[in-house]
Amino acid sequence: MTVPVSISSNPGIAGFRVRLTYDSAKLEPVGIVQADLCPGAVHEIITEGGSSYVQVFWYNTYNENITADGVLFSVNFKIAAEFTEGSAPLRLSYTPGDISNSEFKDVSPVCEDGSVTIKIIMYGDIYTDQKINTKDILKLSQYLAGWNVTMTEDERKAADVFYDQKINTKDILLLSQYLAGWNVKIGPVD
Repeated sequence: MTVPVSISSNPGIAGFRVRLTYDSAKLEPVGIVQADLCPGAVHEIITEGGSSYVQVFWYNTYNENITADGVLFSVNFKIAAEFTEGSAPLRLSYTPGDISNSEFKDVSPVCEDGSVTIKIIMYGDIYTDQKINTKDILKLSQYLAGWNVTMTEDERKAADVFYDQKINTKDILLLSQYLAGWNVKIGPVD
């Protein structure tokens, strides 16, 4: 999962050092994605005294302010194995003096806390009863046949067993192979 860190109403900055604090029992950072707005940002992942955060440092090598709004950088996280569902808080912070413009004046933006919500989808469980069985293939076949069958967003995600962002005959074929005991995988394949 990718979490972007953005700036809006940018007064003009030439450099920053910020921290994105996260719950290490729920999330694990696996990398930083550079943004065109701030190329060359340097980052490190720090855990100290029970606190885990990603620290990102950037300065404009041209010694000019950037004034555009947009994504400063993004953090790629993977979900910790023990975390199955729920919300994981994220907090962006900085120390006064760590964000400044090209005239060496402090810039003090307001940081908004955020969170990511994790919901586990059981691919193939279209009937949403925590089982993959004939009820699921029946509901999918009725849906594909155009019957008056409605599906929630989670049910549509569960129905995409071929994992191509579409619900079509590939899904019903793969689900029927799975239910017949064939050695096939459904949903995202690692």
